[in-house]
Amino acid sequence: MLPDPLHPAVVHFPIAIAVLLPFALALAAGAILERALGEALERPIHEQEENAERLVLGFGASFALTAAGLLRGGRSSSARHGRGARHPARPRPAGEAPPTP
Repeated sequence: MLPDPLHPAVVHFPIAIAVLLPFALALAAGAILERALGEALERPIHEQEENAERLVLGFGASFALTAAGLLRGGRSSSARHGRGARHPARPRPAGEAPPTP
């Protein structure tokens, strides 16, 4: 029995198979390699896990330093005291004195 609208079955189904087939083949090849190599793959994976743990610790330290800096003040001293650079197209208005240090 043919589907009522023939277009989805003839066009979309083969496109879906063409998109999903490489993923299925990659999974099958990975399973075959894992079964064939087994223990030889375990050592590099263990090393990668250790490197990943170091990376996470580094990100955590970076986050902690950034959070501490933001909680301490949040802005630099030049921004707090109005010593930021002026845009050259917008000169200081007449009569405005430069900020005192």
